[in-house]
Amino acid sequence: MQALQAEFLVRLSADLTEPLTLTDTPCGTRRIMYVKGGSFCGPRLAGELLPGGGDWVLARPDGVASLDIRLALRTEDGALIYISCKGIF
Repeated sequence: MQALQAEFLVRLSADLTEPLTLTDTPCGTRRIMYVKGGSFCGPRLAGELLPGGGDWVLARPDGVASLDIRLALRTEDGALIYISCKGIF
């Protein structure tokens, strides 16, 4: 198996709202934080993190947290980029 190769793309810095916590849901505790703004920069890409995206985390009763992160970026030259990340920890 070939090793995964990766290179640094950008570092994101986000200004988030205070978490909105919904407890006692059937699937666990939901924590929602919305993006108010921010920035990103890297060797070949930079710009602003647009308001409106967010981080929806579900802390399940079994100790596993499910992530749902959605972001909208605007590069310095005006291009728009949508990012959607899902995962568990």
